[in-house]
Amino acid sequence: MQIIDILLSIFLFIGVGFFSEKKKLLGKDALVALNKFVYYFGLPALVFSSLSQQNFSQFFNFKFMIVFTIGMIAVFIISKLLYLYVYPQSTKEEVTMKSMLSFLPNTAFMGIPICSVVAGKQGVLAGLMATLLMSIFQIILLPFLKEHDSERRHNLGVIVLDIFKQPFSIMIILGLLTSYFKITIPEFILESSTMLGATATPCALFAIGMALGSEKKVIQIQDTFMISLFKFTIQPLIVLIGMILLHVPHDWAISGLILSALPPAASLFIFAKEFKVYAAQSATIIFLTTICSSVIIPIMVLLGNEFILK
Repeated sequence: MQIIDILLSIFLFIGVGFFSEKKKLLGKDALVALNKFVYYFGLPALVFSSLSQQNFSQFFNFKFMIVFTIGMIAVFIISKLLYLYVYPQSTKEEVTMKSMLSFLPNTAFMGIPICSVVAGKQGVLAGLMATLLMSIFQIILLPFLKEHDSERRHNLGVIVLDIFKQPFSIMIILGLLTSYFKITIPEFILESSTMLGATATPCALFAIGMALGSEKKVIQIQDTFMISLFKFTIQPLIVLIGMILLHVPHDWAISGLILSALPPAASLFIFAKEFKVYAAQSATIIFLTTICSSVIIPIMVLLGNEFILK
């Protein structure tokens, strides 16, 4: 029941955003302002508050990291090659966005609470580790979403500079350094970043609802099918095999399987909107795959308990 409650809360946030936009309650520029708030403040604060409060020595499970990373890299490469072949007319930015939707799961808002229910404290740590890995991939790929900027994209120095200029990147580095050196953060800063970070996912889901209410519905059946295939079948299968082969501890392994099978992260819509790449389609795909996940997640829990030895 707790898993169902988490899913229902997601749909509630999206539904309220949809309603507010249909009724024009927040004005015509509200979606842009909300998007920028999440991008520049909410998400960075969420990352920092999550990482800085972890015990660095207990945070890393390297077998889990290896398997989860391989799963993401494999799906990114395969999906990008497929999209380049199937959609030769698409821009490279659109192809990159589709690939990100195919392998970056909603680990923070959905993953951590669901894994907490299934695997307890180890599930929470697995969710945080997956969120860190996902965040690293996001900041690496964000410069490649900049429209028609091929000269900058092929300049390695500019790419590296763009990565480290992202609010996400700065907060990941600060969070990890704070955890590693056991820096004591003033209570008011810690409390403020925690409160600010707590707004990130609800606001992102609210923004998705607003986008569904304001923009022309763009339902790409083929795109949705292919992204769902990667997200709900190929990536979990790779992760499941890897967890078994490397003998990852049961609680970490089943959490990894669940995390790999979650729908695309809500933050991807924020990035799509910020960089004006595949935004309307992203909102619809995230919404539809989240609906599908209400069936997929219980199946993954059953598969994990069946094939991953305790």
